[in-house]
Amino acid sequence: MRFLHLEPSFAQELPAAETLLTDQSVFEGKAFESQLARLDSQAKTLSLAIRNRRREFPLAHLIRWGALKRPAPRSHLLLLSDGSQLIGNPASLQAGMLQIESYLFGSIAIPRNQIKALLLTMPSSPGQFDQRLANATDWDLEQDEIVLLNGDRLRGNLLEIRSENEEPNGPTWLQPAELLLVLESEVGKFTVPFSQVQSVHPRTLPTASTYPSPLAWVGFTDGTLLQVSKLSLGDSGVLLQSTALPSLQKSQWRVDFPEALCFVQPWNPRGGLVRYLSDERPVAYRHLPFLSLSRAYQQDRNLLGRTLRVSEKRFLKGIGVPSASVLLYRLDSKVERFEAELAIDDAAGPEGSVQFQVVVDRQLKYQSPIIRTGDRPVPISIDIKKARQLTLLVRYAERGDAADYANWLDARLIRSDAAEGDKEY
Repeated sequence: MRFLHLEPSFAQELPAAETLLTDQSVFEGKAFESQLARLDSQAKTLSLAIRNRRREFPLAHLIRWGALKRPAPRSHLLLLSDGSQLIGNPASLQAGMLQIESYLFGSIAIPRNQIKALLLTMPSSPGQFDQRLANATDWDLEQDEIVLLNGDRLRGNLLEIRSENEEPNGPTWLQPAELLLVLESEVGKFTVPFSQVQSVHPRTLPTASTYPSPLAWVGFTDGTLLQVSKLSLGDSGVLLQSTALPSLQKSQWRVDFPEALCFVQPWNPRGGLVRYLSDERPVAYRHLPFLSLSRAYQQDRNLLGRTLRVSEKRFLKGIGVPSASVLLYRLDSKVERFEAELAIDDAAGPEGSVQFQVVVDRQLKYQSPIIRTGDRPVPISIDIKKARQLTLLVRYAERGDAADYANWLDARLIRSDAAEGDKEY
């Protein structure tokens, strides 16, 4: 079973179901336990099984379904230029094309200019995994770079990836250690076994100026996360099209078992009538540190600049802030509700504890109980019709600001005119 998040006005039409909310009189948004039975991005509908009853809903009302999976320890992760994360083993690099063997999608040829990084043997620790992933997104190189397990770095021109043996015994995804990287540098040519490599960072190359309009982020049970422009789910499996690889012959990938799909988050819920605050710039931000270290807020990352993670679940959207912080946003006349889930990030360790407050036009509209590390995210939905200002505050709780890595998960503004939103989606 997965947890489904729907836009609140539509969620009220659902039958009674198990819910995460403890006080529905305060929180109008609902999180239902459900199974995703069918999805069709062309027809803009999805079918859900709730307590063994199947119901049809507009896809435009979906906020998030399911949970992202972490790749198995020692998996290899390919980071694409659009932010997608593909789990698979490299087989070869020739003529500007990297051949990847994926358990879900089979053999895939990926143009080199769509590759941001290749992260080998990902660590089992969630914190180390998040750190490796965060570091890989910030590189902008003029040369290819190989980072070895001991921290040494080799720079030059990555010529090829090839097998150590002419005829390897079995598929490459079973024997990644038999592959070699060949790099030509100013001091000569290096041949490096995969077993000694931590990551590969190709030099920055021009990519397509525009991608197809993204429909959603889609996650799979092996840890793959793809940005897609088309998506369908039925009894015969999952069919999708990647935004980063629209011109490939195999750009329409098929997974024959639908249970491999574990996460869907639309890119543009309700045709733009849902606006994530992590995509907006606040009018003002202020942090009053307990001692002297002032911290900036983070968009779609936790306070340390890593993946948003709560109870070992990853989140794509949200704002990471310290305690004693204030974010101020101006609102337009069409905004009706503010919604979010409140939590302490896993990176805080056992000591984090904060209180969240929502102030609307200088009036306190919501104050959370003390939220500690390990607590489930607390969903909120607050009426802000006709308001001009929204202020998000996080306060100290039990130990000053020690490890207070607070997350406003999926923080979003809901605008009016649902009919227009459904039409544009």
